Parts: sequence; structure tokens; C-alpha cells
Amino acid sequence: MKIPDMKPKALVCLLLWIGPAAGAVVPANFAHVRDVTGPDRSAPALAEIRLDAAVLADTRTGFPDLRLFDDRYREIPFLVEPLVEPRERIVRQPVAAHVGVIYELSGNRFEIRCDLDPGEPMANAVEIRTPLRDFIRTVRIAGSADGQFWQALAEAEIYDYSRFLDFRRTVVSLPTNDCRSFQIEVSSVAADRAEPFARLVEADGQEPERAETMRQAPFQIGSIVFWQTAADGTENEPVLQEWPPADVETTRYPAARTTEFLLATRRAPLTQVELESPVSDFNRLVTVQVPNGERWRTVADGIISRISVPEFATNALAVRFPEQRAERLRVVVQHANERAVKFSGIRAFGPSYRLVWIAEPGARYRLACGAELVEAGDADGAPIQAALAAGGVPQPWQLAPPEGEEPLPVIAGGPSFSDYVPGGILLGLGAGAWYFAARARKKSQHAHGCR
Repeated sequence: MKIPDMKPKALVCLLLWIGPAAGAVVPANFAHVRDVTGPDRSAPALAEIRLDAAVLADTRTGFPDLRLFDDRYREIPFLVEPLVEPRERIVRQPVAAHVGVIYELSGNRFEIRCDLDPGEPMANAVEIRTPLRDFIRTVRIAGSADGQFWQALAEAEIYDYSRFLDFRRTVVSLPTNDCRSFQIEVSSVAADRAEPFARLVEADGQEPERAETMRQAPFQIGSIVFWQTAADGTENEPVLQEWPPADVETTRYPAARTTEFLLATRRAPLTQVELESPVSDFNRLVTVQVPNGERWRTVADGIISRISVPEFATNALAVRFPEQRAERLRVVVQHANERAVKFSGIRAFGPSYRLVWIAEPGARYRLACGAELVEAGDADGAPIQAALAAGGVPQPWQLAPPEGEEPLPVIAGGPSFSDYVPGGILLGLGAGAWYFAARARKKSQHAHGCR
């Protein structure tokens, strides 16, 4: 085999550099090493630590550069998972029904008779679909179990206000019932019931006449759909915690009619941002982006809304998106043709992660993180998963706070020589072998040159 002609010092540095890639990692291969402490134990037991902002800032997506070492410098198998809690899962499914002829009566009123198909479940909501915008209508629904005796079930307004994004309701909820037939009436809204819409229009800075125009506008029914909404077991959802940005830059662009927030998120696992504002009665489109090379990639568009009119009161200022771990997050509020909203702050939220392992009696542990060249470990986490599935509850351990000193060097230095044992010895022996092989090659070349 041909041995490259390299200087011995370069070979030593090369081998120490390729060591992490080859899988022979030791604590000194990582930028940060922190002690992990916990209660005394007489038998193996599940243990956990919560990963803090410093660990998340120093690790890559998927945690390939995260390791747990014991006091014998062995890699310890572990699992990293988000904290979750069970929540009721709500499922909405359509209920098949025969929709009769839609009769249009005087005064722009509509009446429809509907019958659920045989074998279909009971309905607890009715949707009046229409292609129209900017309207207010009153819907009255009566039901019957046998088609003979009828009872009033619901009376509510359906509406759409196009100046507010996603401000539309076309579904009327029904109380628990055993009805198979329904009579539906859609009519104009009485003046007193239109009062909240007049206040909404006024709060939006529009003329009160606009509400009257919405009340008097002709209506059109596209279709009618029955729904059943019910709980369908539970599902685990991540428990969110606040991950405060290291820095926030806020810029308003009058020409583009946008307000931009640039958050230094330091790779925190984010799934939600929540804006803060002292202003009431606004509705805006918000875009969330992450870096994509020199550009930005959109991960979500959402609508924030705050309405002070009691009948429509909302305070929905949060935007959710798929989990992102990036150095920065860009949030753009689009004001379009409306007045610019003054914001007083922005907060970031995301799941809380824990690291779980099986702690042995008398063993001490250290967490190492941050290494660009280290690949994901191949330790078997099946025993941990089995213990958790069997109902095991990990004991909480403590992760030492990050030190305010320079990161541990990868090639030389470090807190002590023992950090390189045993991996450092193996790499040193390998470097020595390359060194003597290179010298032998030079002597051989010199001998051939003298002949």
C-alpha cells in the first residue's frame, strides 16, 4: 500500500480530526461537557434530565452530536423525546342526508326540509354553505324524531366580514338530539340582533351603514351539510414551554406596510410565536420564516385577531407552525391597506425535551454536546423504550449549569489528560504507526537513491 508523504505532525492532527467521524469519540471531541448528578440508587433505574437552551444551541437537528458518558468514558445509550400530555381528540365527520328543495320565500327568506339517511349517526351541527361575502343572516332549525312532532333546536347568526381575515361563521351547533328530520329557515337579521355587527364595523373604523348593507344584502345558499363532532379517544401533544430569544430586532416598513421581527432563537425547538400589543380590534396576516441559504423559507402563514366587541370577543395572537430549530426566525406582520398595528413584544414557545437513560448504581455521568464532525451514535435504546412502555417513571437528575469559559478544544488541551482516555491513547498509537511508516518509506527512498 502506498503511504502518502506527510509530515508526522500533520498526520497526528489528521487522525485526531477524523477520530469523531470514525466513531471513536471522547468528551474532548465536544465543545461542551457538563456534569450530571442525581440521587443514590442500589439498582439500575430510569433517569432523566431536561435539555436546556445551552444544549439546544450547541447541538444539530436530530441531536447527532449529543452523548452521555459514564465515569469509565463509555457511551451510555439514551433516548431524547419531547414531554407530552394526553389531550382529548375531537373528530368531525359528515352525516349523509337528503336535502330537499330549497324554497325561496318573500323577503329573501329560505326554507329547506332535510332528512338524515338511514343508519347515519345523529347530527350535532349544520353548515349553511354559500359563496357570498359580507353578509349577516339568522338561521332557525327545528327537528323531529318521527316527522310528526317538531321542536325548536337552534337559532343563531351566520356571517362573513371580508375586512377581517377568516372572520366567517356558517356552522350552527345543535344540542344533543335524536332527530332524523330537520326544518331549516334562513332569513334576514332583525335590527336589534344586528347591533353587535354595527359595533364591530364601527370598531374597525368603518361607517355604521356598512352593517346595514350586510344585513340587507341578498343571500344565496350553495349547499347544506350535516356534521357530527365527537371525542375520539386521546392523543399525546407536546408540552410547550417558553424559549425566550437571545435578541429581537423589530422593524416597521411603511412602504411595504409590514412589521418585521427578527428573533435570535439559537436553535431552540419552536412551534409557536405569540405577539403582544396594546391595540384592540385588528386582524392581520402573519408569515413565519426560517433561513434557507441567503433567502428565507416560509414555514407557516397564520392570522392574528383581537376583537373587543363582546359578542365576537377574541384575543388570538399566536401563530403555530411545524417544529423549527434554526439560528434565527423571521416573523412578518402584513398590514395591507389597514393602519399599522403597534406591537409591544413577541414571545416564542416550543416543546420541552428530555434525555432518558438507565442509571447504574454508583455510576457518575457527563453530558457532552456540540461537534460538527460527530455522527449520530448507534447505541441501542430498546431497553429504555421497553421500560417506559411498561410504565417506568424516570427519576429527575440535574444538569450542571453551563460554564462561562471557552469551549473545550477538540485537538489539544481540555480540563485534564483523562478526558482523552481511552480514545486518546488509541488515536495516539495510530498516529505513531503512521509516523514510523512514513520514516521507513523515506529511508527506503534514500537507499534506492544511493545505489
